[in-house]
Amino acid sequence: MFPDQSAPNLLQGLNPEQLSAVTWPPQSALVLAGAGSGKTRVLTTRIAWLLQTGQASVHSIMAVTFTNKAAKEMQTRLGAMIPINVRAMWLGTFHGLCHRFLRLHHRDAGLPSSFQILDSGDQLSLIKRLLKSLNIAEEIIAPRSLQGFINAQKESGLRASVLSAPDPHTSRMIECYAEYDKICQREGVVDFAELMLRSYEMLQSNEILRQHYQNRFNHILVDEFQDTNKLQYAWLKLMAGGNAAVFAVGDDDQSIYRFRGAHVGNMTALMEEFHIDAPVKLEQNYRSVGNILAAANAVIENNDERLGKNLRTDAEAGDKIRYYSAFTDLEEAQFIVDETKALEREGWDLDEIAVLYRSNAQSRVIEQSLFRSGIPYKIYGGLRFYERQEIKHALAYLRLAVNPDDDNALLRVINFPPRGIGARTVENLQTASNEQGITLWQAACNAGAKAAKVAAFIRLIEALRNQVGQMPLPEIIVGILKDSGLTEHYRTQKGDNQDRLDNLDELVNAAIEFKPEDSNFEILPDNISDDPAFPILAFLSNAALESGENQAGAGEKAVQLMTVHAAKGLEFNAVFLTGMEEGRFPSEMSLAERGGLEEERRLMYVAITRARKRLYITMAQQRMLHGQTQFGIVSRFVEEIPPEVLHYLSVKKTAYDSYGSPRQTAASKDKIIDDYKQPQTYAGFRIAILGGGLCGRLTALQLAEQGLSVALFDKGGRKGEHAAAYVAAAMLAPASEAVEATPEVIKLGRQSVPLWHNIRGRLKTPTMMQENGSLIVWHGQDKPLSSEFVRHLKRGGVADDEIVRWRADEIAEREPQLGGRFSDGIYLPTEGQLDGRQMLSALADTLDGLNVPCHWEHECAPEDLQAQYDWLIDCRGYGAKTAWNQSPEHTSTLRGIRGEVARVYTPEITLNRPVRLLHPRYPLYIAPKENHVFVIGATQIESESQAPASVRSGLELLSALYAVHPAFGEADILEIATGLRPTLNHHNPEIRYSRARRLIEINGLFRHGFMISPAVTAAAVRLAVALFDGKNAPERDEENGLAYIEK
Repeated sequence: MFPDQSAPNLLQGLNPEQLSAVTWPPQSALVLAGAGSGKTRVLTTRIAWLLQTGQASVHSIMAVTFTNKAAKEMQTRLGAMIPINVRAMWLGTFHGLCHRFLRLHHRDAGLPSSFQILDSGDQLSLIKRLLKSLNIAEEIIAPRSLQGFINAQKESGLRASVLSAPDPHTSRMIECYAEYDKICQREGVVDFAELMLRSYEMLQSNEILRQHYQNRFNHILVDEFQDTNKLQYAWLKLMAGGNAAVFAVGDDDQSIYRFRGAHVGNMTALMEEFHIDAPVKLEQNYRSVGNILAAANAVIENNDERLGKNLRTDAEAGDKIRYYSAFTDLEEAQFIVDETKALEREGWDLDEIAVLYRSNAQSRVIEQSLFRSGIPYKIYGGLRFYERQEIKHALAYLRLAVNPDDDNALLRVINFPPRGIGARTVENLQTASNEQGITLWQAACNAGAKAAKVAAFIRLIEALRNQVGQMPLPEIIVGILKDSGLTEHYRTQKGDNQDRLDNLDELVNAAIEFKPEDSNFEILPDNISDDPAFPILAFLSNAALESGENQAGAGEKAVQLMTVHAAKGLEFNAVFLTGMEEGRFPSEMSLAERGGLEEERRLMYVAITRARKRLYITMAQQRMLHGQTQFGIVSRFVEEIPPEVLHYLSVKKTAYDSYGSPRQTAASKDKIIDDYKQPQTYAGFRIAILGGGLCGRLTALQLAEQGLSVALFDKGGRKGEHAAAYVAAAMLAPASEAVEATPEVIKLGRQSVPLWHNIRGRLKTPTMMQENGSLIVWHGQDKPLSSEFVRHLKRGGVADDEIVRWRADEIAEREPQLGGRFSDGIYLPTEGQLDGRQMLSALADTLDGLNVPCHWEHECAPEDLQAQYDWLIDCRGYGAKTAWNQSPEHTSTLRGIRGEVARVYTPEITLNRPVRLLHPRYPLYIAPKENHVFVIGATQIESESQAPASVRSGLELLSALYAVHPAFGEADILEIATGLRPTLNHHNPEIRYSRARRLIEINGLFRHGFMISPAVTAAAVRLAVALFDGKNAPERDEENGLAYIEK
């Protein structure tokens, strides 16, 4: 429960309808939320209000969404509203929550703990294998037909045993369904529909389990309720029982997924079965201007059996809807190009412009015109990353590493890349599998004694299995790509396979960035996290549940192309609604189905309400589709829009060549492609960066990658020995730094970890990055420090699940050489480290590769270079002290704080992660680097002396090392180095700039250089690009909130 006096702040700004919904009594409700009416805010605020007023706890609320994106947005909003651990709440998609449920109760479900999820492609492969084993030709039962039949039955809650067959064909389908279930059970795999059905069956048959969840959840909130199918609704009813209040938010006018089994009738059923007298209606629209809403209301009014609502807005009427009827689809596409260019000239962002179409087949001509005009675009909802062939091959190897009995995975890669295991050998293995009732893996192991190539494959998989729990996930995947021969296969295969190779590289990046503990709705339960295979299981589950919402090219502004279905839940300033011809939208197929026209009209309603400010509706009187010229008349939906809100545009009489390009603007294809690929070069601009330490090198890298002409100047050498970063331990420790650092620094530290992943992927030279967390230990006399340390962590915003207590036996298991030395410890799983010196060298190598002139051992001040360069960026750290403090506008004072770090070498000790010894005076780390080197540090002394380390400091560092393990007493001391950390009086970094002097200054990273420099320099680069473009600089960076201080 949270203080009641803060409740009014939570409800502030809600309109009367929203307020009524949010503060609804603790009983069931149906909220009819029109497009753009703030339903996400209502749902999230309802949860926060229930928690704040003490009507519920995080453990008694379940919130169900339909997409990963919606779940993450809800988590973010809740976290900003009230101080709760959102991850303790059951918040996620139906499939994600059922996955979590089955992981928790896998024994009751009759599943192995390592069960895998079959995506659609893997399910189809299994079905093809099944049909082959039953000697059923694909002409008799098509695999996709059987797949649709099985999924439809499961989504209706029906097993094969309860189905009856009206004819012999259906009887065979039912037999196949039963056999399919047996194979899945034997192999320990479940498809998406099974996640729901198995969970539903368990709740239905297991009274103890059902009572547990019905007693636990007293509030169940559901988003997009109009999209639920019958099984999902039945599952919700079992979870709710007779006590829980179901708070369902939906819009029957946006029910557009009938083809997936969505049942809009669930809304009326909910009202009847949960005794809801009338729905709460949210009719105030905050998205679209008046004319757009008038069109949407007029169209949807033509549907019967609506629950009834009418959107309204306080916004102005706005622009009329622009309607354009083109002669051909080429002309329609050129109109889109011309209008997009006009919008861009008027200052509209490209990523706020969307082109919608009813079917994917319509996109080609539009794509072609956009490309030839040099307008960047993205296909939203194209082939998803994890569905690409090469990715599925790599993941199949990963699946075998944790579950070799996964027959689908084995069949996919036993002879891919080709290794001479022919179809006959595979058939023999399948025969042995069927006859003996064993998996293909077991059959292969039995056959390996006689078949050398099968034996080699078994050795490959066994080697992968041995790596599980011993190596980080990214290294395992790198090994898979190399040892399996996948990378080499695509590199040497005929044809251009660069895209496939790039995708395999991206898979490694995905593994590097993936944090099992940061997963949300689909996270595996806590009780499995000790399993050494946990990171792989979480990664595979995440891949299977991936919704394809995060498309490539993030950050680049581009026109968005997508189907109307894909646009659901999105909004844009300008929308082109294309192909508005009868038989295309509404689709010809829908006109022949009962209820089909109403579904299409709801789809039109969704399309119209995607637009905030401007809507274009276009049609083509003739178009090429599927190789044929088709002639069309205007869609009935356009005729349902009141004429007074339409602005009819005249047809432009432009001549087109045979390729569909306007003759007057035709250009060579090669030139267009070259122009399209050209980066922004800021022609003539020259930028000098002063200071070649960590910040200077990172800033130079980011600017050079954007095509800018950059030169780097530093008083030290290429190794960076004069930089503060050269001495640093390079810890990435935003959790433990929360004890002393400011909230701003902690935020920057958390943002920088994924940035480091990205940076390392762009470097020419490999560098170490360890993310095994860190371990905090103490001696008996310092035990009070541990309780104080935990209190500080929590006060600094570190979540409970980021603070893990390890007992003595757990320390011994995870750090064998510390066994018996400490009675307990604190494990911080989100922490890690780099090798700072490796990173400095790798950055220098990469700058060389980008042809950045690096002037080492060249000390200079800004005034020395202002005549030669257009802009200067000062990254000198403590070296800029005089210039920083002499500035008449300065609001902060720069000083140096001395730090000392020891480096030792010993092959006798192995640590798997940094170990921090709680110390009354210093936060001392022992950080294991590569090649048996350990970094110990760091002291923190209020002094600007750069003299060598004192005996006292050396003793403190080395005694901490000896106290952790006496064997360190035999280590070789490589060095005890000193450095000055550039520190501002508020202990936060600052970015200052002066237009008059054309100067940007970055400073004050204190002892957090490696921890926060990616986020700080990224903010500085965003400021620099804005200034180079002549734009007004914002007051703060939009990504991390760091202030831009103008001098």
